[in-house]
Amino acid sequence: MPLRNLKTGRFRANPKGIKTDLMKKTEKKLGHSLKKDWDIYYRKKRWGLKKMAARWRIKRSTLRGFKKRQGWVGILGLELRKKTYNFNVSKIKKIKKCEVCGANKTKLQKSHFIPRSKGGPDCFFNILHLCPNCHDRLDNEDNLIIKKARKILLSRSANALNSRLPPWRQ
Repeated sequence: MPLRNLKTGRFRANPKGIKTDLMKKTEKKLGHSLKKDWDIYYRKKRWGLKKMAARWRIKRSTLRGFKKRQGWVGILGLELRKKTYNFNVSKIKKIKKCEVCGANKTKLQKSHFIPRSKGGPDCFFNILHLCPNCHDRLDNEDNLIIKKARKILLSRSANALNSRLPPWRQ
């Protein structure tokens, strides 16, 4: 039942809340509404978009939408989970001393453990606040500094993971 724009000949966007023929067929196969299926599998069982698209036998781009096209999620008004990290960002931003040597009267530099030129991300688990001396030593691949930096980043990542676990798993 897609309608075409009479001037351009292009398909019009599906209005929010109105299901397409493919959505109706999928609901018929499932035996219940897509919203109910979304709540059961995506929200309660924590399935991802890839698994949901496979369950409904559609492409992920059809489910999520791409560029200016609205996907099934937008048409049906389904809520997506937001990627959140349950770590305290304020603690990382308030670092006043070098994380490796403890120097506190110097201006700190943000250093990437895995360099950005080699694909290192700008995430909390890759950035260290270092004094200029430690930063230079890290860039020159000093083994002692690398070991200390690795230990700091590993403990930071472990703390972030532990804060995401339910209490009975900690």
